Amino acid sequence: MRGEKHRHLTLGASGGAALLEVVLALALLVSAAGVVAAGMSTAMRSARRMKLQAQAADLAVTLASRLRMGAVEEIDDGPQMYDEDDEDQVADLTDWTWEVATEPVENLPDWERVTVTIRHERSGTAYQLVELMGLEPVEDPEEDLYEDEAYGEEMLE
Repeated sequence: MRGEKHRHLTLGASGGAALLEVVLALALLVSAAGVVAAGMSTAMRSARRMKLQAQAADLAVTLASRLRMGAVEEIDDGPQMYDEDDEDQVADLTDWTWEVATEPVENLPDWERVTVTIRHERSGTAYQLVELMGLEPVEDPEEDLYEDEAYGEEMLE
C-alpha cells in the first residue's frame, strides 16, 4: 500500500469562486426582491390614498349639488356622520363625515360662501370644496323667453 497514491478530494480555487458567485447572486436576488416589495407597498399606499381623495371629492360635489337642490339643509353644527339608512348611498360611508359651513359674502347680499368638508376618520383624508351659492333660486332665463308672446311670434315669422 505504500506505493499507492492516495487521492484526496480538494476544493480548487475555481470551486471556491463558484460558491462565492452563487452566494453573491443569492444576496443580490434577495435585496432586489426587497426593493421590489417596498416599491409595491408604496404603490399600494399611494393608490389607496388617491382612491380616498377621489371618493372624498365625489362626496363633496354630491353634497354641494344636494345643497343647491334643497335636498339637504345647511347645518353649521360641526361634522355629521353619513346616514346609514339613506337609500341613495351606494358605498359604505361608515368612516366618512361631512360638514357644511356658510358665511355671508360681503359685497353680495344674496349670496353666501359655502364650504363643504368631507373627512375619512380612519385615514385622516380630508377634502374641502368652497362655492358661492345664491340664497334665492335663480330663475331659468330660457323659461322667460318662451313665455314671452312677442318672442314666440318673432320666431314663427
